[in-house]
Amino acid sequence: MYNSKNISNKNYSVLGGNSMVQVNGNTACLGFVRAAAVQAPAAVIGGFQLENHLLVLYVGKKQLGFTTFLNGIGLS
Repeated sequence: MYNSKNISNKNYSVLGGNSMVQVNGNTACLGFVRAAAVQAPAAVIGGFQLENHLLVLYVGKKQLGFTTFLNGIGLS
């Protein structure tokens, strides 16, 4: 499991199934992006990492949240 701290000092966990892509029976790949710009985001979360999660928008508070791993709680 990979944990990343965001600017609000909260954890967002990326579990194995959402961090590695199975290429074939013997190979799995971890994709990442090198951020060369000084003001680049600390982490980029893509669609693959967000699979089996729901995004929760708190419009009044101008916040974005994530649910727990849905398969882990019996949902998908």
